[in-house]
Amino acid sequence: MTALSLLSGHLSVSTVARVSAGQLAVALETGHLSAVGDSQSRALIAGVFGEHNPDLILRATSEAGGTPATANALYVESLADGLPCCPDWEHLMSEIL
Repeated sequence: MTALSLLSGHLSVSTVARVSAGQLAVALETGHLSAVGDSQSRALIAGVFGEHNPDLILRATSEAGGTPATANALYVESLADGLPCCPDWEHLMSEIL
C-alpha cells in the first residue's frame, strides 16, 4: 500500500466525505488546498498534519511528486484556515528547509 493510499483511506474513515489518493496527491504536489475541488475533501486534507506522522506525510509527498516545501506550503495554508499547529511537523521542517 502506498503512503498516499494509506493517508487518504484514514482521512476518509470517520466521515461520509471521501478523500481520494489523487486528491491528496494534488494538494501535496501543489501545496494548495484550492487544488482540490470539493470543500469537504479540502477540510479533511488540511487535517492530515495533526493526524499523521510527518515522515509518512513526506513519503506521500514524494509519491505525489511534491517536495518538502510544497507539503509545508500546504501546512501553512491549513494553519491560515484555523487548524492547530503541529510541533512534530514544524520541528521536521526546521531541519529540512
